[in-house]
Amino acid sequence: MEDYVNLEKRRVSLVYPLGGFFAGLLFVIAAYAIEILLLSYSPLQNTLWHTFHLLHAINPILYITDLAPFILMIAGVLAGRKHEESIRYLVKLQDLLKERSTRLKTISQRYGNLFARIDDCLFETDMAGMIRDMNPAGLKILKIPEFLGTESEDKEVILEEMRRRKISAVDLYENPEDRKRLINDLLKEGKITNLQVRIKRLNGVAFDAVLDAFIDYDEKGQPIILGKLVDLSAIKQAQYLLQETNQLLSEKNSELSETVAELQMLKERYQQRSSELDSLNSELKKTNMKLEEMAITDGLTGLFNHRHLMKLLIREWERSKRNRKEFCLLMIDIDHFKEFNDTWGHQTGDRVLRLVAEKIRLRIRPYDIAARYGGEEFVIILPETNTTTAHAVASRIRKTVEETDLMLEKDKKKGKVTVSIGLTAFMPDKGDPRSSDQLLQDADSGLYLAKNRGRNRIETYHRDFLAEDTKLLRVPEKN
Repeated sequence: MEDYVNLEKRRVSLVYPLGGFFAGLLFVIAAYAIEILLLSYSPLQNTLWHTFHLLHAINPILYITDLAPFILMIAGVLAGRKHEESIRYLVKLQDLLKERSTRLKTISQRYGNLFARIDDCLFETDMAGMIRDMNPAGLKILKIPEFLGTESEDKEVILEEMRRRKISAVDLYENPEDRKRLINDLLKEGKITNLQVRIKRLNGVAFDAVLDAFIDYDEKGQPIILGKLVDLSAIKQAQYLLQETNQLLSEKNSELSETVAELQMLKERYQQRSSELDSLNSELKKTNMKLEEMAITDGLTGLFNHRHLMKLLIREWERSKRNRKEFCLLMIDIDHFKEFNDTWGHQTGDRVLRLVAEKIRLRIRPYDIAARYGGEEFVIILPETNTTTAHAVASRIRKTVEETDLMLEKDKKKGKVTVSIGLTAFMPDKGDPRSSDQLLQDADSGLYLAKNRGRNRIETYHRDFLAEDTKLLRVPEKN
């Protein structure tokens, strides 16, 4: 096509009118030559000479013959214009063919790469079952190279060897009736989807598969079968592994019966839809969060436990030193708690602990930290709080507990609960050298002072770091 267009471009349009003109001249010369030959014929000279000249004088054909060069030249001009139009059309057609050829080549490469990279088995067979094409994944799934004993990875070499040995698609069905059923359904419907069959590898091992196929036509117009084969054995193996994993999770979390039931339900649903595995992971995260919460929470009061309190205290102490901002520590003890247990029993003692914990929770700020220190003692961390504000918080807690009546089960009487509170402040901006453990000791010293001075009160333990001896300074409680 390109050579023909280049040849036509070399033909100048001026050739056509010149060619027509010279062709007309040759025609005139030939006509007059014939006329001269006739006139030179001697018998005609004597008999028809005058008659011939008369006919020549009145014959319009001979006059038209004289105009032949000009007529053919005009025809050549028209042919030259038509030639130029043809060249422009051929150039456009050539560009269009190049563009379409490039696009076709790109699309062919793209679908060739897709055909080669798909993990499922893609195949092309004729109606008799002869395998015309198959992607590398399909050859690997069916173990064809291993059966043929070839080390070549070239797909065409493997397919040629299969044709030489007359291995067809019929040999790949465990039950030959499945192949007949496939052909019948294709002839009726034109395509099939999700046909479950048992496929036999060439080494004799069979596996479950799902088949999708449809009828198409090759370049000669002959019907062919194009299809996709999906190996289900890997999916079943993944399901089996998932079942083992779920069973292990069920054993490890036997104490969480509700969570195990949810995991079991998710496991059964996964056999139908694997996407529900995300829901299982979400439930496991929630369970871990519950376990973490249980690890840092006191089971009786719902406050933080002693171990988590020590971590939070060290963190707040480091942050206070870094930002040079004051924070306070409260240590609370229930007055005469042993008498409650001895007189009313440990169940009433537990009620007292829950009551005090609830009142503490109601009277502190959201970012304050409250924990059960041990026995009937509680500790509260008040971040970025000075002594005056901390004393006000302690006073609210003390009054709230004192004003609450505790209904005693024995004799239907009302009992009073009071608390004693020790307070200390960490002041890094004033060079406070104390560690977190020393802060707890000072808060406990304040509590000890409150107990000795009559209970149901607040005592602040303060170190004068400029003096050699520690001084105990008490901030009076405001009524």
